[in-house]
Amino acid sequence: MSAASISASSVIFVVVFACMNLGTVQLSDSNNITQPDSQDNSPYVEVNWRRSEEDQIGHHACTARKLDDNSEEVTCSTQVKFRQNRLDGLSEKTQSLQDRLKQLEATVEHRLNGLSEKTQSLQDRLNLLETTVERFQNDNSNEVWSNVSARVNTLIVQLNHTSDLKQKLLTTSIDINTIKNTLSNIRTEDGKVNCGPSDRFKFVPSEGLTNRVNFIRVNFQQPFSKIPLIWGSLRTIDVDKNTNLRYVFSVREVNTTGFTLGCHTWGDTRLAGIEYQWRATTPFN
Repeated sequence: MSAASISASSVIFVVVFACMNLGTVQLSDSNNITQPDSQDNSPYVEVNWRRSEEDQIGHHACTARKLDDNSEEVTCSTQVKFRQNRLDGLSEKTQSLQDRLKQLEATVEHRLNGLSEKTQSLQDRLNLLETTVERFQNDNSNEVWSNVSARVNTLIVQLNHTSDLKQKLLTTSIDINTIKNTLSNIRTEDGKVNCGPSDRFKFVPSEGLTNRVNFIRVNFQQPFSKIPLIWGSLRTIDVDKNTNLRYVFSVREVNTTGFTLGCHTWGDTRLAGIEYQWRATTPFN
């Protein structure tokens, strides 16, 4: 939900709401548009989305002008981000790496088999030449001896080159196993937290004089290998439509075993219930 408030001394407004990439937008009921705020007694204009949508990403602005004296326009604006994209990107990247690993494993296995066959063939040829050399050691023909020696040296160079390639492929296989171990340690866990009614929240001076908070410790089902990233959003909320709606979630004290969720409200807001949906993911480095 997103809301914009504009203060003025008159209750008659011309309101223009300019949006980019906006989904369904609904103004508050007419009898509720300029409801006084309990803290500064200023009227406000409120615009709400029924639900979060990806196409709400972008810049949104609300402009108001009093009709009675043609005063200057007052504009407030906000920037909306849709964070679910990063989770989708993580899933796609993980799947892409898994597919790439399968291709690499098949390629490495094929090349290792080919190198083993080539190495054995070169070794057989080298053994044959060594036997031939032994037979010609007592031969007085320098030309024959020179030709055989040249062929032996060529085969030795080829054999050494093949061994180098084989070592590089073995190193690649080790790297593949490292990536596989990394992927096996990447996991996600999700859940929901019911913060309860706001009359159970407590005043916490460090959070602000009028801020009421309920801190809840969330423990993971099993520890993460690294401190995870926490993603979350509002899941459900129960509030009287004739009261001001104010809430904030905070996530703190994150470690490999869990995190602390803060459910905040302030002013005259009264919540009958509010629930937070969260997801923890292993950092993908």
